[in-house]
Amino acid sequence: MFLPSLLRPLPGQHPASGLLEEPRPVTTVAETEFVAEDLARELHERSRWARTVWVRARSDGSDRLPAAIDAGLKRAGGHGLETWDGVVVVEMDGSPDAATRRFLSDLAATAEAGSFALVTSGRAGPRSRSGLTAAVSRDIEDAAEAWGRGPVSAAFESARRPKAVTDSVSTRLVSRLGRSQRDILELAVRAGYWHSQLGTGESDFPLRPWMIPLEEGWWWVRPAWRASLDRALARTPLRVGAGPSVCEEPPATLSVRMLGPVDVTFDGAPVDGWNGRVGINVLRYLLLTNGRRCPRDQLLDQFWPDADPAAARNRLQVALSGVRRAFRAVTDEPVISFDDGMYRIGVRVETDIDQFDRHVASARTHERNGDVEAAIRSYGEAARLYRGDLAPDAPYDQWTLLPRESYRIKIIDVLDRLAVLRMQRDDLDEAIDVGHRILERDACREDIHRMLMECYRRQGRAHQAFRQYEYCERALRAELGLQPCPETVRLYREMRTSERG
Repeated sequence: MFLPSLLRPLPGQHPASGLLEEPRPVTTVAETEFVAEDLARELHERSRWARTVWVRARSDGSDRLPAAIDAGLKRAGGHGLETWDGVVVVEMDGSPDAATRRFLSDLAATAEAGSFALVTSGRAGPRSRSGLTAAVSRDIEDAAEAWGRGPVSAAFESARRPKAVTDSVSTRLVSRLGRSQRDILELAVRAGYWHSQLGTGESDFPLRPWMIPLEEGWWWVRPAWRASLDRALARTPLRVGAGPSVCEEPPATLSVRMLGPVDVTFDGAPVDGWNGRVGINVLRYLLLTNGRRCPRDQLLDQFWPDADPAAARNRLQVALSGVRRAFRAVTDEPVISFDDGMYRIGVRVETDIDQFDRHVASARTHERNGDVEAAIRSYGEAARLYRGDLAPDAPYDQWTLLPRESYRIKIIDVLDRLAVLRMQRDDLDEAIDVGHRILERDACREDIHRMLMECYRRQGRAHQAFRQYEYCERALRAELGLQPCPETVRLYREMRTSERG
């Protein structure tokens, strides 16, 4: 079991929250948002901290909860819930599903005879006048103290609605960090936790607002921030040499994610309200063209080839007016300009496609130089950026067809190399994950089926290897009307013979 999920948060500095009611022996608080460090302080002040077990779990993880709670009780010196006279806190990443809710109810009933408090945290709960949950409001206050009021206040004020606050704050603060500092946050996003001994070294910058401190030097990424931090790391360009002591504001940046559902921000503020699909398509087309500029006639031919020239120009103006109106909600910068018959993007731009291509180029260089670890990191970053195919909302538009197919080929190549390198290093779980991701795109890749069978064999999971062969057999028959090739059949028979022996 991953130990940090059983570590308790360090008690906070703020007054007790009053969440636990006394003297009731059993307290069940379901789907209630609370600040973990405040609850820790309350338990400490009530002299119940020494007999508190803390478990973090997924809201749909009822199958894993019993083992997690048992492990937490053993760690605390307990021998089971029936005799446990302390507190159990189950902190979830969202509202529990039906199965988890039933398990929690049974759990409270089991412990009813003792002095037991069960606390669950959902996403619902009291919010401040700004529309933020108590935990996020606390995180922003602490971040302002750590980073300075200026950048945090500017990010907070630029957010147009409460849901955009975490995105805006994360983007503004991440833009001030250098490569090694981002490495810490990227590792934390992937694992959900961070410790200086994980290979990234000590943190020389504030980890608030994203993380809260736990026992034994660990930090935990609060779920309310995890997605926004991931987005900020993906779309905010690296400023070489930047660090938390840099006080000047970074230049305004248009950030666009085009691999998968389109996501546009300007200087960290989300941009939406496109008033139709044509405007966002014209913006993406400009971003994909060489130099990010394009003659007006080319746009007219691309989007309205059969229209009367005057009507086509009017439609283009309407589409671009919608785009400019969407950007005016967050900036006065002229994002799209027109000069000498050319439309161009007039601000600094960063796209996930740019980042994807850089990571792929870097990975190939590392691989040629024999640096497998660095190659795996770069291929992994490229794979993380690929959230889906280019412009999935415009599947039949001519301007999307060639670039979409090009990046489909690129991601398969990235995943192929990543799987091979993981296998070479005997990173079997990671190789299995990558293999399944490839099969999601092409279920008839027999070489990947064989790789997965070999991974399962090395792990001693023969039954899973046999199921993989059966899946391969079904996919080939259903999609191509074929049987597995001799090499695949031979591997399967070898495994069957070995299993019987």
